[in-house]
Amino acid sequence: MDWNDCLDEKVTRASPNKQTAKSLLSMCRARLEVVGGMPRKYPALIAEVYYEIIKELITALLALQGLKSYSHKCLLLFLREQHYEVITDSELALLEKLRVIRNDIGYRGVMLGEEFLERNEEKIKLIIGKLDVLVEGKLQ
Repeated sequence: MDWNDCLDEKVTRASPNKQTAKSLLSMCRARLEVVGGMPRKYPALIAEVYYEIIKELITALLALQGLKSYSHKCLLLFLREQHYEVITDSELALLEKLRVIRNDIGYRGVMLGEEFLERNEEKIKLIIGKLDVLVEGKLQ
C-alpha cells in the first residue's frame, strides 16, 4: 500500500479545518504533560500515550489539508509522502514499530518491557517535537 492507495480507498476529503488542528494540537500538548508524570513502571501505557500523541498530530496535519484518514498505516504514509523533509526514514521506521506495538498492546494485551522506552523514548519525544512545530507552523 502507498499514499495513492490511501487517497483512493482510506482517506476522505473535506474542507481544511484549522479549528480541528488547533484542538488536536492542544490535546496533544495536554497528553504530553500527563505522560511526563506517569509512573515509569507502566511502559506499555506510556508507549500508548506517545502513539496517540503522534497519531493526533498527524491527524491535525491532515485536517489542515482537508483530509481525514481512518487508517493508521495511511497516517504514516502521509507523513512519508508529504513531510519527508522533516521526518527521516529511521524515524518513520520507529513510528511503524510503535504502531505495531500499540496494536499488540491494545488488541492482544501484550506487555511492553522497559527496554523499549529506554532505547527509544528520547527519539519519540524528538519526533513529537518536530510534528508539534510542523503543525504550529502550518497554523500560522
